[in-house]
Amino acid sequence: MSAVIALFGFVLVCAIALAVFAAVIALIKITFHVILWPFKLLFLPILAIVLIIKLAALLVIGTVLVAVLLPIIILVLILAAPFLLAASIT
Repeated sequence: MSAVIALFGFVLVCAIALAVFAAVIALIKITFHVILWPFKLLFLPILAIVLIIKLAALLVIGTVLVAVLLPIIILVLILAAPFLLAASIT
């Protein structure tokens, strides 16, 4: 009977140790969030500027590709139209 009581005592001590460990981890996590909050606030405008520049660069690259490829596509269609028309008649 004393072995069962010792086992339950051991389980209780382990459960308390786990709860304390979880509380310490949560406290450390909250502490890091509080400490790093000013750095996050300083970094967000820089990140926003980088993101805007990146999106602008992607827009410019897309516009240049369309501006270069569209005349080439039109030229190919003008040159291929007689052959396509002849192929559809026969």
